[in-house]
Amino acid sequence: MAAPQYDVAILGSGLAGTTLAACLARGGAKVLVLDAGTHPRFAIGESTIPYTSMMMRLVSERYNVPEIKWLTTFEAVQSKISTNCGVKRNFGFLYHREGARQNPLETSMFPIPKITHTENHFFRQDTDAWMVNVAIKYGADIRQQTKIVDVDIDDDGVTVIPDKGDPVRVKFVVDASGHRS
Repeated sequence: MAAPQYDVAILGSGLAGTTLAACLARGGAKVLVLDAGTHPRFAIGESTIPYTSMMMRLVSERYNVPEIKWLTTFEAVQSKISTNCGVKRNFGFLYHREGARQNPLETSMFPIPKITHTENHFFRQDTDAWMVNVAIKYGADIRQQTKIVDVDIDDDGVTVIPDKGDPVRVKFVVDASGHRS
């Protein structure tokens, strides 16, 4: 069997895949990110909560990737990433019965305290494309328009098989290709 060409192949170049790629590459791993699509592209929006922002700050510091911290406050996103993102000021929940008007007693809203930082509604086209470039900056290889049709796992690693081009030999695979992965 051929020797691994990469330490890790990450399937998916959204926020999760590229954040992992940036951290691993910054730490010296040889990382390949594979994605069936290209950036920028439409993706359902994403918003942060105080816990997620805190964890992203910790990951940023632990793995020495300061750009991840820029995703943790509205102000940083606006100044460093994209002015197309919005501010998230609360969590709102509403129970709905089909064909009936909403009952205000079946709602809940939790305003986010300013002390926890102002949270974000990401415009994913911008944040995902930006994070791809952060991963590249730290040394990750990115292959877009590369659909994976199979993976072959053996005792020595994994062979990742794209629909076009040559198979890639890696030590580990991470599936970060989204909610249908």
